[in-house]
Amino acid sequence: MMCENFHNLIASRHQARDVSTSDVTVLRDAVMQLIASHQDVNQLLSEASSIVADGEPACDAERPEKKARKNQSSLDLDLDAISVYQCISVLKQRAHLTACPLSISAATFCAQKLVEISSRCPGSWLHDKDQKSVSVIIDVIKKLIEEDDFNKQGFVAIICKRELANVGILWMLHLSSIFTLSDFITASVRSPAIVTAFTANLAEVCIDGGDDADAVSRLLAYVVDKAFGDAESEVEDSTRVKKVLMAILSKVLGRVLDFVRFSDQLSWKNPFAWIFDGEILDRTPCKAFQTHAIKFMLGYKCSVKASAAVSEQCLWTSGKTSEALRSLFDTLCLSFEADELASILKAVLDNHEVNWQLLLCFSTFYLLHFQDAPRLLTSIITCSLAHAFEQLEEEDMLTAFLLARQASLEGTHVFPTYDSWFTKTFREPHTLARTKKSFAFFVRFLAQLVPYETHVPFLKVQITRLPFVPPKCRSLLADYVALAKTRLLDLHVPAEELNMLTTSTSVSTSASTSVSHAAKDQLVERAEQDVNKFVAAFEKNGKIPPAIIETSILHKPFYVGKLLPALLKPRPLPGQPDSLVRLIEALKAADKIPASMYSGYRKGCEREMQQLVSGVFESDDEDLSIPPMQQLQHSVQKLQRTVSGKAEGKKTVSELLSVISERTQAVAAIKTGTITFPQTCDIITLDEEIPEDEKINMQIVDVLLNGFCKMVVTPTQNSDSETLKGAPQYVAMLSGFAGLQPALYRQLMSLICTEVALHDHHLQGLARLLMLIANTGSDFRLARLHITTECKSFTDVIAASLPTFTKSSMIKTLKLCALILDYALGHAEERSGLRSERSSDNLFINVPEDFVRKFAYLVPRLCTEARSSACRTPSVSVDTALGTRWQEMVLRLWRLQPIHLMVQKSIMSFEEWAVSEMRVVLNEDYLDGVSRQDYFAWVVHTRFIPALSQHGGCDGSHAKACSIVFEALLKDAASSSFGSSKEKWRTHFRGTPCQPERTMGGRGQSRVLLLLLLQELLCLLPPAQESWLLGEFQQLLLVGGRAKQQAEVVAFVGILQHLPAYLLFCNKPCDWTEEQSLTRFRHFVNVTRLYCYDAVGLDSNLTATICKGMTLTEGQSSPFAGLLLVKLLESEPVLTGSVMLHWCQLSTSLLDLCYVHKAKHLETVFKEMDAMQQLATRVLEDGEAIKSPPAQSWLLAISLFSQLRATASDHAWLRSGGAQQDMQVMESLMLCFAAELILSTETLQVLALSSAVALKQPPCLCVFDKRSANTIKSHLLTDLQLKMLPWAFFRLKSITSTMNCHNSNSLV
Repeated sequence: MMCENFHNLIASRHQARDVSTSDVTVLRDAVMQLIASHQDVNQLLSEASSIVADGEPACDAERPEKKARKNQSSLDLDLDAISVYQCISVLKQRAHLTACPLSISAATFCAQKLVEISSRCPGSWLHDKDQKSVSVIIDVIKKLIEEDDFNKQGFVAIICKRELANVGILWMLHLSSIFTLSDFITASVRSPAIVTAFTANLAEVCIDGGDDADAVSRLLAYVVDKAFGDAESEVEDSTRVKKVLMAILSKVLGRVLDFVRFSDQLSWKNPFAWIFDGEILDRTPCKAFQTHAIKFMLGYKCSVKASAAVSEQCLWTSGKTSEALRSLFDTLCLSFEADELASILKAVLDNHEVNWQLLLCFSTFYLLHFQDAPRLLTSIITCSLAHAFEQLEEEDMLTAFLLARQASLEGTHVFPTYDSWFTKTFREPHTLARTKKSFAFFVRFLAQLVPYETHVPFLKVQITRLPFVPPKCRSLLADYVALAKTRLLDLHVPAEELNMLTTSTSVSTSASTSVSHAAKDQLVERAEQDVNKFVAAFEKNGKIPPAIIETSILHKPFYVGKLLPALLKPRPLPGQPDSLVRLIEALKAADKIPASMYSGYRKGCEREMQQLVSGVFESDDEDLSIPPMQQLQHSVQKLQRTVSGKAEGKKTVSELLSVISERTQAVAAIKTGTITFPQTCDIITLDEEIPEDEKINMQIVDVLLNGFCKMVVTPTQNSDSETLKGAPQYVAMLSGFAGLQPALYRQLMSLICTEVALHDHHLQGLARLLMLIANTGSDFRLARLHITTECKSFTDVIAASLPTFTKSSMIKTLKLCALILDYALGHAEERSGLRSERSSDNLFINVPEDFVRKFAYLVPRLCTEARSSACRTPSVSVDTALGTRWQEMVLRLWRLQPIHLMVQKSIMSFEEWAVSEMRVVLNEDYLDGVSRQDYFAWVVHTRFIPALSQHGGCDGSHAKACSIVFEALLKDAASSSFGSSKEKWRTHFRGTPCQPERTMGGRGQSRVLLLLLLQELLCLLPPAQESWLLGEFQQLLLVGGRAKQQAEVVAFVGILQHLPAYLLFCNKPCDWTEEQSLTRFRHFVNVTRLYCYDAVGLDSNLTATICKGMTLTEGQSSPFAGLLLVKLLESEPVLTGSVMLHWCQLSTSLLDLCYVHKAKHLETVFKEMDAMQQLATRVLEDGEAIKSPPAQSWLLAISLFSQLRATASDHAWLRSGGAQQDMQVMESLMLCFAAELILSTETLQVLALSSAVALKQPPCLCVFDKRSANTIKSHLLTDLQLKMLPWAFFRLKSITSTMNCHNSNSLV
């Protein structure tokens, strides 16, 4: 019963259900999908095809071959040789033979073919042949999908099961929209093996790059967008997919980091560089990924310990970072501003464990590529220090020190030197270690670093730049200094150098002591010579020379500190060991080389070999086998190419400057034995001789100056942006080498302030360099020409020293000044935007005044167009010495309103102009004679005399103009400025210095022009009650000491002889009637007799000038003036005696002058003096007895002295017997000879004459008695002569006694 019911039930169900064809199809597809998931469908299809083929009857003998061809066509299609339709036809034929649905059969076939292709290139992008095969398969799939004959689900299942992870195939499937990467990740999210394989393949293609870098980048961009994009995903479990994608990107980035950290491949194409293009990826996911990547990178494989960072950070500078790693940094930082990166860096340092190598390399990249990075990085360092001292946290302290040290290694164009940073941070008033607790923490931290210190300059700074020491903490610092010195010894620093380092801990400030480089150079040279000798000796017999053993025992410091470093210089080792290698190995076997030094030597040699083979430099760089100086030259040339846009490398200006800074130190290390220049604040004296050990610095300066000039004037393809960026950084780098600045200053002085001919591009470069030095300010040391001159900034010194002596120097100085003003104007316009919105004070705030002053002096002198204030249209003069282009530029600047205002404030005064004109070498002047006269007339009468005194003028006063010119002539004559110490510096520089004899001749001619100008101006003096000239003399006496006063008085008298003589009494001789003006004249005579005197009076030139002035004044004034002058002459014994002393030379000219100008009163006096002269002549020639009134005896004595001195001892009066003579005359005569004896250099002649007078009248010697009274003694002798009279007496007495003895012997 039950069985019937069951059959009835089954029957009813069969009747109820209508089995359709579609149900059968679905069931069949499900079965085939189940089989495909668990069986090899290809194999099943092959077996089925064989069974069907075997079941067919054999019609002919060719049936086996036909069957083989059919099986082959159905299973192993050559996708390169058939079309899409042929492939689909074969697939349909096989489906028909196997009775398998085409969708299942085609999906299985296509999936298996893709897996087969993937197996041939699992870890790389597809080759061309494979790409073509995959393209055919994709086209087949598309066609079958259009015909609804493709089972996509089965296709995906097979791909996932067979772990197809080739990124090239997956990307092509993604682009065809058949099977997107999102679908792949979703299907494989629970299959770690597939994700791992995909990640490994993706990392491999990122590292390999190749011609498909663009496709790889687009694949990465898609992954980044899906992982970090904000758009909602249609895929289920999207959060998990995003996490998987982020993990994939992190692992890929890690693999790339492992590659680029140590890679020297220059052809690596960074796949990340393309994905941040705005057309490929939106900004939001791009920036999110970059943030994630930077944080991941800085914390990747934190295996580099802090101790290793302290030891090796010198190897992580920008110049030593691989190009691939720099490219990756550049890509990841592309979307950020400097402050954003600083925030990321600060967050990583605060919250994550870091990889110190990557972090320090990244910090240098950040520092060199962002303008505000130095300030922001300094802020991070400061915050870390503050937190470290607040919490006594060593990690923060280590962070601050590592960042500061790393930044200091890149050069002062981006960060101060370690010396400067340490001094500023840990000395008053900035130090945070003020208490005993904080200072102990600070010193303990430094002590913990000591065992790992390998960079000698860091340790030296911490010893020489001692920090602020709180009370009762000096012992802590002393212990640290001792420990640091021990470490320096371990690092093979010579003991003699350590002894020169300061050990004082009693003060918080200490200056570093410069090391004797000459002694160290000798030791280095000796070590190199010894090495050559030892290698030659070893090569002869293969035995270690005994001298090495002796040196290692008796001179161990030299052996370890100098000899072994010279012996163990790293180099690429030859294939067959040479003599040097064998000697080193023999010494190692004899235990004569420390293990650490030998290990370092081997590593260095391996590094050298690796660099030689693979190349540490870029493709156009040199290898390490060339000398360091050539490496420096090459780096400078590369910077020039980079600025001009012609460089093939990818290094920026900042990175190249860091390399130049590092190689500059390397060049200095060869000669000085140290890798840092001495950081001193000493003033540079430019006239000192260049020390021998600084010659290498001169070579370095030559290279750097040439590079700078070429860099700033080379046409650039970057619209001058790189030049504007690179030039200030270049100068900032130079400012960090304090020890290089003396050579730099001297070289600039030799180029600019001598006769060295410079091309225009050199002048352009030097002008920009000087302006940048002026803008840099305190980073450059002060300078002075001589040890006695004032200290100024170097730009002020060189501006004041610019020569304007010759035509060539004028042109060079004008060009330089014009370029500096043009650069300052352009630089200010760049900052302000509009020239009119800034005052001239702010516009040229850093331009030294002397540049503006000399520009204002030379432009009107050389360009006649600039002399007309009404001239506003450019014009070119006929003279072509300056050049049309330069003249147009100069005139353009001259007419600019800011320049005009600056010139008005810094204009050269009339006195400065006069001094400058006197220094012009007349026969080498830019102007000829006529042009010079025109220029003088314009500049004096149009520019200076009408101008106000605050503008350098004369307030319209001709008297003031005369005073200024006269004072300039006076100072010039009183000093020897050409050839003085102030100009001595020129002889120390290369080039053609201004020769003293050449310059003196030119200056003498120029002084004549100024004298002619003064004579012209004196004619324009207005009438005055007092003499202008004597007023100038009074001003001269108010200032200066006795030595200066003597020189100026002598110079005054010298100039006076070229001026109208009547100026001693009045401005206009026709207006003089004032007796009071004689008071100043008497003062003038009394002062000049102290410096311009003969034996018993004024010198002949001054006497002649005074007499000429008196004669002219009487002849052109009223008769009353003559009486006053006669009274003056008679009341001043100095004047009367001087006229009498020189009457032989003056008589004819004075009497003629009195006759011509009708000076009757003076003529009478002069005739009386002439009669006195005739009487003296008769006495001397005829032996006539002296009979004269007592009041005139001293005048007769002076006349006798004048003639005796002129004609020596040939007079009969001296040969006559000892007749009684007028005692007063003889006493006065003896005083005259005594005065001459004191002053004369020809003492024998004077002694003979004075002895003859003494023998003729012995009682006349009583005049030497202090109690004796005499007019000559009272009025004509100077204080010096009066003090020296006893000396003259004893000298005469000794000679007279000798002569008496001789006469007595003759009588006997």
